[in-house]
Amino acid sequence: MRVFSNKGEASSSARNLSIEGWKKDEELLLELSKGGFGLVWGTHQNDGESNQYYTLNISHKVSTYLTAGIPVIVPSSLSTAKFIVDQGLGFVANSLEEVHEIVDKMNLQEYQEMTNRIKTFSYLLKEGYFTKKLLVDAIYHLGID
Repeated sequence: MRVFSNKGEASSSARNLSIEGWKKDEELLLELSKGGFGLVWGTHQNDGESNQYYTLNISHKVSTYLTAGIPVIVPSSLSTAKFIVDQGLGFVANSLEEVHEIVDKMNLQEYQEMTNRIKTFSYLLKEGYFTKKLLVDAIYHLGID
């Protein structure tokens, strides 16, 4: 597992964990686009500022992973969890143990099919499709010419 975070904020002696350090947006997208899964996860031990940060930035994290073209794994409590599953953009897990099972069970063909679906979605995100659609729909709903 690769973690992109300030090295002082994240540390681990686990042999399967690599702390990569903070990256600029372009660098991060390039690194993420090499493959893998985007794990969007928080802990219930977080309180105060950490929990608020997670709540405010969770949509950004999901969008970053999808823009990079990789599937996401999100908690079932996430508001977009159903959308992610319905659109074939990733998986929902109830625990980190379940995350491990999901990754282990996926074969290369399934992964490639999923990343092909995500490519289209990624393009829509990069082009601002959803924001534009929301604005057009709002104008239409208000009857503005």
